[in-house]
Amino acid sequence: MHNKENLDLVKRVWRVGRKVGRTVYAQIGDEPNDNDFLIGVFDTRELATEAVLTHNASISNLTL
Repeated sequence: MHNKENLDLVKRVWRVGRKVGRTVYAQIGDEPNDNDFLIGVFDTRELATEAVLTHNASISNLTL
């Protein structure tokens, strides 16, 4: 079960799913795992990857 602290998804690194590549998860720990929070499923791998790259770049800019 996820607690409220872990669900602050804006500050979490997102990742693409490991099998199909169309799912996007907010990574809860330091490494990808089965407990990561599902953000959504995209139509294509390319859209999922672009969403992850854009989100992770935006949170990287917040910490500068």
